[in-house]
Amino acid sequence: MEMTDEKEIILRARAGDGEAFARLYQKYFSRIYGVVARRTRDREEVEDLVQVAFLRAFEGLRTFRGESAFSTWLTRIAMNVCVSHYESRCVRNKWHEVFQTPGTMAWLAWDPTPFEDPETALYAKECRDIVQTRIRSLPGQYQRAMWLRYVEDYSYTEIETALQVPMGTVKTWLYRGRELLEESLETVQAR
Repeated sequence: MEMTDEKEIILRARAGDGEAFARLYQKYFSRIYGVVARRTRDREEVEDLVQVAFLRAFEGLRTFRGESAFSTWLTRIAMNVCVSHYESRCVRNKWHEVFQTPGTMAWLAWDPTPFEDPETALYAKECRDIVQTRIRSLPGQYQRAMWLRYVEDYSYTEIETALQVPMGTVKTWLYRGRELLEESLETVQAR
């Protein structure tokens, strides 16, 4: 299909023409499959995420303004689907293990060994990135306390010294920081 043909097909698909969207699906399926497959190795998961990406594209086709290539827009949707999936999976699998058991947040500072399974290493890195990003979004005092404790692995006494606040304040900030982080991560899980 030529570029002008593609614009015509996009307009028809936007108007609800299922056959036009099927043509776009056929043209871009391999590309989107490749984008998703590079982010996960589970074949069933790849197939599910590809379908979700195309479904979101179909639902959001009215928002495609043509400022970028359709392939770029569709690829961005697929990547966002993967990110959302990993955020949700990270929260679902790690939340109770990490925050409900004292002393289990060392994985936030963990770096995979060269012998680590690549998919496990990628998954762990993405989980860490999500949680670290959420910690950075906390209000100042909670962010600093949480970062020192769970990313830098400071002891409570070291945090007290670094932040120059009483131990009770350190404990309060960490407790409240965990509550805020939990609320933030639960919004990811609810998606």
